[in-house]
Amino acid sequence: MNIRKISILMAAGIGIAVHAFSQYSWTRLPEIASPVFKKDTFNITRYGAVPDGITLNTTAINNAITACSRNGGGVVLVPEGLWLTGPVVMKNNVNLHLKSAATLLFTPDKSQYALVEGLYEGRSAARNQSPVSGSNLHDIAITGKGVIDGNGDVWRAVGKGQLTESEWKKKVASGGVLGKNGNEWYPSEQYKAAKEQGMSMLLVPGKLLEEYAVMKDFLRPNLVALNNCKRVLLEGVIFQNSAAWCLHPSLCEDLTLRNLLVKNPAYAQNGDGADIESCRNFLIEGCTFDVGDDAICIKSGKDEEGRRRGKPTENGIVRNSIVYKAHGGFVIGSEMSGGARNIFVYNCTFVGTDKGLRFKSTRGRGGVVEKIYAKNIFMKDIVEEAVFFDLYYFVKFATDSQRDERPQVNEGTPVFRDMEFDNIVCNGAKKAIFIRGLPEMPVKNIRISNSVFKTTIGKELTDADNIVLDNVRMDTQVPRDTSFAVWSTYQKQRLKFPFIKIASPTPPAGMKQAMDVPYREASGRSLLLDVFYSKEKQRKPAVLLIFGGGWHSGDKTHNHAMAVELVKRGYVAVSAEYRLSGEAQYPAAVQDLKAAVRWMRAHAGEYGIDTNHIAALGCSAGGQLAALMGATNGAPKFEEGNIAHSSAVQAAIDIDGILAFKHPESAEAGAASEWLGGTYEEKPELWKEASALTYAGSNTVPMLFINSSFSQFHAGRNDMMRVLKEHKIYSEAHELPDTPHPFWFFDPWFDKTMDYSTAFLQKVFR
Repeated sequence: MNIRKISILMAAGIGIAVHAFSQYSWTRLPEIASPVFKKDTFNITRYGAVPDGITLNTTAINNAITACSRNGGGVVLVPEGLWLTGPVVMKNNVNLHLKSAATLLFTPDKSQYALVEGLYEGRSAARNQSPVSGSNLHDIAITGKGVIDGNGDVWRAVGKGQLTESEWKKKVASGGVLGKNGNEWYPSEQYKAAKEQGMSMLLVPGKLLEEYAVMKDFLRPNLVALNNCKRVLLEGVIFQNSAAWCLHPSLCEDLTLRNLLVKNPAYAQNGDGADIESCRNFLIEGCTFDVGDDAICIKSGKDEEGRRRGKPTENGIVRNSIVYKAHGGFVIGSEMSGGARNIFVYNCTFVGTDKGLRFKSTRGRGGVVEKIYAKNIFMKDIVEEAVFFDLYYFVKFATDSQRDERPQVNEGTPVFRDMEFDNIVCNGAKKAIFIRGLPEMPVKNIRISNSVFKTTIGKELTDADNIVLDNVRMDTQVPRDTSFAVWSTYQKQRLKFPFIKIASPTPPAGMKQAMDVPYREASGRSLLLDVFYSKEKQRKPAVLLIFGGGWHSGDKTHNHAMAVELVKRGYVAVSAEYRLSGEAQYPAAVQDLKAAVRWMRAHAGEYGIDTNHIAALGCSAGGQLAALMGATNGAPKFEEGNIAHSSAVQAAIDIDGILAFKHPESAEAGAASEWLGGTYEEKPELWKEASALTYAGSNTVPMLFINSSFSQFHAGRNDMMRVLKEHKIYSEAHELPDTPHPFWFFDPWFDKTMDYSTAFLQKVFR
């Protein structure tokens, strides 16, 4: 993964207010007007419709709709039966009502669908006429308990890998043509040519609509397309098997989708459920979605055309709905150039969707998405992320025009901000929270509160500001041992040293943080690190900070105070997590930390790292690991993964970490046995192999040892220094008398520890 520069502020369990709710709130939701119809009924059979699945009923159904509208409106009744038809056009004041066991099946004869000026992903485009359409109308509805089937398989391409072997054979035998590699099925030669030649459906000045006839088969229609309509109701009906998006209201006002079942095959490309585009005042409630793309999707136009239109999707409610298969449960983007605001999502369930709450855009879109509120969202078996923001989302289509992708703030810069999510519960996902903004426009002011995520990985945040996690529990599948922690250690040590304080240096002006950045995939998850750096362009020496905790406990946050202090003193600091013994035994931790150094070199330009001057600094078990890294540059047994960059360090600082597991001064037993997979008697070679002293020699880097007065925590130090002296390699040692073992956490010893460390680095890095 290419992780870009991060600029975020993390806060947990504190009250930071997101921007005001404007005129709406949970106690004052948007109000949506409903259409009202006369009771007059127009049965389509009176106009010649025949329910045999063979007779084409296009004229009969449209005549019934026209007659109803001319009479002042009412109900157009579709009785029980299979009604084959071509495109149906809605009219003012008409409620198209399908009784139970009634199916409108749209004909596979594509000649019945006229070429029209429509929309494709928010831009003006040539399309085939939608099976159900209406423009510039008021008071319309499609209701009942019947089925509207778009016969989408005759329009769609499909890949071999999306079907079972028997389904693929059946599809090939049905007709159509195969792509060049034989793994893609197209409905026709015309479709294939349009796809492989990258033909554009966008309407352009001077090009007549009929000129798009050469790619007619490629112009898949949306099932229901309603444009610029007021007071629209879709209720109770099953909408299924669309050639593209199922439900596409655009520029509508007072729109209600209630108790619908919206279905598309999982392989249906662009098989969205409901795409609400530039609509004002809308309600989606009691609906069920099982589709091939995003389920409930908020859009507002694409790129310059969408910005010029300038119509946000706003004042909406989504509630009491369930989503099964879909790319996203509730989605905003990526075509959101007109913006979105004042949307309330609650009491919804997502089961098996790729993502849960999904927000996406990219440079060049523009638009402001804000004041989005969600609560009581319940997710199960999410494939990827439960909460997802990505401002690098871009899939290249032939319909895309050139976009300004320069990293600067302009009208094409998308803005996602000011959102609150409460009581989000996810049982099963790869990742709980993923937020990736832009360096020039971070995703900002997002509060997630009172939520529980049971996922493989917790969070990944890139270019995000003021992300507030308040009472959020992340139950990841990584074993966690919190027996060694800063606060509990402080409570214990202050009984003997009542004057101590937890070190908390003030961050310097201009310091930046990159938190929870993935640097390596191992054991089925992403390992994360935190980067502390300054805004200055000059490259600086870097220090990899390694926490302690007996190889089975501890956390990368333990070194954040050191990281801040190092930045103040002119360094870049990286604090990395590594696999502890509960997850993976030796040598996994060493391999992880060497991978972290490679990551530092790979991303040196982003964080201003001088790749010729990287040191490893560790405390306790972390000190043992730092010394081992300093003694094993280039050792193959510890190298794993992408070795395009060197994992070598140029100095090592060991703070109260042993140099030899088996030594007269050593007292290692249980913790070492757990990490090394057995006692010394059981695994003597591993105990020797994991000791830095074993490798001491001409290739060892300069080392600094800072120790407490407990000799057991510097076992092998004097022997190591003697070997280094023989090879004319610089080393020095300092003992802090009358100190507890974890002295580096606390004032008054923190500053002294940092003084020794930076003075040593200045000597060896000059």
